[in-house]
Amino acid sequence: MNNSDSKWSGAAKDGLLLSLVTIVVITLQMLTGSSFLNMLLWTIKTVGSLWILTIFMKKSALLRPGESPFGYGFRVCLCSSAVIAVYNLLLYGFLFPNYATEAIESAMRVISTASIPNYDEFSTMMAKVEDNYAQIQCVSTFLWCTFFGLIASAIAGSSISRRKDIFEDGQI
Repeated sequence: MNNSDSKWSGAAKDGLLLSLVTIVVITLQMLTGSSFLNMLLWTIKTVGSLWILTIFMKKSALLRPGESPFGYGFRVCLCSSAVIAVYNLLLYGFLFPNYATEAIESAMRVISTASIPNYDEFSTMMAKVEDNYAQIQCVSTFLWCTFFGLIASAIAGSSISRRKDIFEDGQI
């Protein structure tokens, strides 16, 4: 196994662990009806995910001192994004297939009270969204989690200092 394979292998394992946090929270949110509890779970998930990502990046920086922790963090987030996207496909396609129908019907009831021009065209478009909701969620979740992971990895990577002594090279 070459060095590149071991980087991706470690990132895939850490990405799977990172994605489990989100998968557990998403499932709990689907099962609870409380908006307050869902917001609390989302906050805990976000902070916890960032903390876990930072730990994985620090571990990688210690194991591979010459490499950027950002690169490893982004690989972890990319793998995690793929797992979460596939889980969303399963969640909305098989586990809770009526979720999209209920959500769109609820939104349509609210929208029908407003005066929206071309309401028939809008409802036709929403029916198409409903038919492809699981796939839309899969792709949009992958893109969002990857983008969020890119930003989080960049921030965490910049906070992980590889050089502890600023006077090490003799310059101020």
